[in-house]
Amino acid sequence: MERRIVLCIGLAVMIATSVSYPQQELYVEQLQSIDAVKNSIDRFSISLKANMLGILSSESGVKLYDIPALKEKMILASLPVHINTLSFSTSGQTLALGGADGKVYLFNTNAPTEPKKLSPHSLGITSIAFQGENVILSAGLDKRVILTETVVNDLMGSIPTFQEDVTAMALQPGEKYFAVGLSTGKVQVYAVAKLELQKDFIGSNNKISSICYSPNGSLLAAGAADGNVYLWDTQTGVLKLKYNQRDLIGSVSFDPKSRWLVSTAMDSSLKFYDLATFSTV
Repeated sequence: MERRIVLCIGLAVMIATSVSYPQQELYVEQLQSIDAVKNSIDRFSISLKANMLGILSSESGVKLYDIPALKEKMILASLPVHINTLSFSTSGQTLALGGADGKVYLFNTNAPTEPKKLSPHSLGITSIAFQGENVILSAGLDKRVILTETVVNDLMGSIPTFQEDVTAMALQPGEKYFAVGLSTGKVQVYAVAKLELQKDFIGSNNKISSICYSPNGSLLAAGAADGNVYLWDTQTGVLKLKYNQRDLIGSVSFDPKSRWLVSTAMDSSLKFYDLATFSTV
């Protein structure tokens, strides 16, 4: 019997366990639930290595929880600016917050010290992804994606100005490629080393709200504001799956063995897709 953690985000935070049996059936049981904020959770990030969950809301700033117990670890409420996005480093020892002022705020997750500040963008940051511990990919309303070394605050490279807003971003396992979701519904894949475009996927006509690589890097999933979820083969670019959940997709994710695709929508619906049969579980 195999147990895997699933995280569901909506008006509350829920930790669930999924259990797969030899006959490949799926059983989901709620383990923990907490009303983290009064209104909606805007963004979240999870570090399985540090067993930590970070949630972002406009009313409460940023809260950190230990998982799976969902015990509150730290509150970052008195932040100097509105925060748009957040991401953990590979080890989970650093939390990066992307601000509406174009700055990145780096926090040590083990101690509530003053954050280190980076200034990669001239306008608000919309998405952040770590490469390892000391390199950050950030996207901003200035329509740029920038690669920054965090120790000495060194600009390592940038992508020429996009025509659209970058609304989501994910780094492929292996950290050689990253994908960006755009406000026009397109998804593009770039090489990290030279920041060159590798593939261009046409998905929704609505903005991409969430994007995620499978743990083995072979699949790329994206959720859109119109409720559509897309799944591509990263090698061939072939669209392997498309389905709809009727409301804005808040998150797309995979289980650790790339067996299932999980998506959550703002109407609190949750879907599991078996990627071996491409059918609803």
